[in-house]
Amino acid sequence: MNKFIDKAKQIIDDSAKFQKLEDDAGKKFEKLDEDDNKISQLIDHLKLFIRMVKMHFSGKYSAFSTKSILIIIAGLVYFVTPIDLIPDFIPALGFTDDITVIFFIYKSLRKDIDKYAAWEQRQESASE
Repeated sequence: MNKFIDKAKQIIDDSAKFQKLEDDAGKKFEKLDEDDNKISQLIDHLKLFIRMVKMHFSGKYSAFSTKSILIIIAGLVYFVTPIDLIPDFIPALGFTDDITVIFFIYKSLRKDIDKYAAWEQRQESASE
């Protein structure tokens, strides 16, 4: 995981590098079969993580600690990296490690994520 934290450190202050990470994640989303419930949850969590980091970069939401943003970005880097613990091309198992890492991050940062989700909901309500 240290390798992914190091990459996340390179991205955390560079919105252009984050944009590339977001694009890579989007391409990988397209490859996944959204019919599987776990895969759908994984995609939902990843999209939430991307929105969180985008709001952090834009300055619209700054309640995250640097550590939380770093962990989220590291998880996104892990997700888009084609060579990880279980290579993605292995049928039925390829995304197991991705799912595990993303769900672990989601559970670990649950308080930050819940606060952000509540803030995001308020923003949507205010714009209606």
